[in-house]
Amino acid sequence: MSDKSEACPVCGTPINQNVENPIIPTYEKTSSSKTKNNFLIIGISVIVVLAMTVSVIIIRNNKKEQEANQYRAEQELVKQKQLQEELKARYEQELEEQKQIQKEQQLQYEKLLKEQESSYSQTNTVEDESTLNLYDISYNSYCNSRFGFCVSYPSFFKRQYESYSQDGCEFYFGNNYSLTVSGIFCDDSSITSLFNNSKKQTDTYTASKNNWFVLSGINEQGNIYYQKTILKNDVDYTILIVYPKDKKDQYASILKTVINSFEIL
Repeated sequence: MSDKSEACPVCGTPINQNVENPIIPTYEKTSSSKTKNNFLIIGISVIVVLAMTVSVIIIRNNKKEQEANQYRAEQELVKQKQLQEELKARYEQELEEQKQIQKEQQLQYEKLLKEQESSYSQTNTVEDESTLNLYDISYNSYCNSRFGFCVSYPSFFKRQYESYSQDGCEFYFGNNYSLTVSGIFCDDSSITSLFNNSKKQTDTYTASKNNWFVLSGINEQGNIYYQKTILKNDVDYTILIVYPKDKKDQYASILKTVINSFEIL
């Protein structure tokens, strides 16, 4: 068997017709697989880069939010400290003002005492009781702003001493005439207890009712005293009148006028 060869009509290359297994080029298939793999790698890389970028952005945003929250918290703390300092300064200022007011009141009280002592020494103060005419009496009014009570008192009481606590006043004439009015907060709300605590061995007359009682008798100086106490709104209101025993009849109308004028507003 002879080999027959034919030549390519284009290039003249002999063509062997007896070749049983011709080799088919596969380079095209290999190149396509590589391209697909490259695209897959690129896609994964892009996804990884995007994921990392998003993670970085989220972390940065979280960090910024934490910093903003921390800044707001610090600012709030600063405001709280400033408010505390302002309140402390205001309290100290008010405390200082109260101290100054108390100091001024004390100075005024001491000044008043000195003026009263000076007036007492200058006039030698004990009035001549023999010149007192108990049948021709005019009256003045005294009202207490702290406890809200008023009373009419004989105008011959020239010496008057308002208490430092502003709870009442004392009036004097000579050595045997006096009038005292006062109010005081009372822890014991029982009129019976007040009555029993106020009674003295020298009491010659007593009377009591729902919210008041009266006591009368002779004091250690031999003068008549008459006391009326009223209990109202947990306040003990008391009026005490002292006058000579031998002037009892002459002083009766004065006593009645003063007692009836004792009014709680």
